[in-house]
Amino acid sequence: MMLNRSIAPKRLIVNIREGFEDEFPNYRDYAYTYIDEDGEYIIVYSKKMYQATDPSIRALMRHEMAHALHFLNDNDDHSEQETDDLAEQAWGDRIYYDEDDIQTLEHGKYPRPLYLHQ
Repeated sequence: MMLNRSIAPKRLIVNIREGFEDEFPNYRDYAYTYIDEDGEYIIVYSKKMYQATDPSIRALMRHEMAHALHFLNDNDDHSEQETDDLAEQAWGDRIYYDEDDIQTLEHGKYPRPLYLHQ
């Protein structure tokens, strides 16, 4: 699947690693993105990913990649909905939320429910 050509690319290198259980204390914590002390973009995913559906894995990783894109473009103060919006723009698929409030590319709640961390 190719990125939407309307997104002007910069060079983005992201390291992806499996995290430790204590990094994901809540049931819907599957991944997070940060910039380390060396300025590297890191996506950390939970072992819960191994049980997630393919549409959820794709939506979750697109969401995390969109966080990295925000950071790359010096937008450190972005919301979770803005991150979903950027992922949708970049990949061309809507991000929904399933019955457990986990991102998915399959039909579900849209937009991100307001009762979730924004």
